Amino acid sequence: MSNETEEERKYRSDTEILYEIMNVISSGGDFGIKKTHLMYKTNLNSKMLQKYLDILQRNGLIIEENKGKQKIIKMTPKGKSAYFSLKMFSSYLNIVQTPQEIVEIYERLRGLKGENVNINYNSMLLGKSGIEYAALVVITKEKDRYVVGHVLSKNKLDMVVDLMQYIIMMLDTNSKIILIVSDESISKIIPEKLENDIKIIPLEPKENLIERIRNSIKI
Repeated sequence: MSNETEEERKYRSDTEILYEIMNVISSGGDFGIKKTHLMYKTNLNSKMLQKYLDILQRNGLIIEENKGKQKIIKMTPKGKSAYFSLKMFSSYLNIVQTPQEIVEIYERLRGLKGENVNINYNSMLLGKSGIEYAALVVITKEKDRYVVGHVLSKNKLDMVVDLMQYIIMMLDTNSKIILIVSDESISKIIPEKLENDIKIIPLEPKENLIERIRNSIKI
């Protein structure tokens, strides 16, 4: 049973906890998620979880339904919209950590070399809108700038949200995108007019991933 205390919880901000709760609820889709499962997956005790659920419910972001002896938590349309917005800016707000396997891949990109090729790490890109975007890896080749990103979710909604985040950054910063993905079906939801500017690179097999990234932009 989860028993996170206030002392332990302080290492996660309220924004991080609310995001995590909404992320778990979203994973349940239209069916929602059992309250007990939500408690375990967010590592919050019952009292603390209820505190955050009350905040979300007061703001019309979630609803709680009784199904037999179980309490089911679902996202409202307003909640889905709020989650969409929060997830789009999650990297900028630094509330989502990059998976270790992706960090290791990004580290391996340091070895990329080529004529007129420059690689920067942990960059901030200023968009035409005045918004700054966090980019873990940026590859510049001649006049083209590629932001290397990743979409590893299998959940359709999460895939769309993650893709939209990169598209907004791409358009606002006049960049192109190299997207490492676990599900190639994401290519079906890329707008046709942007297909040439978004390079989809399957995560597997990892053994030749760097080489496939090189080939995608002809380094």
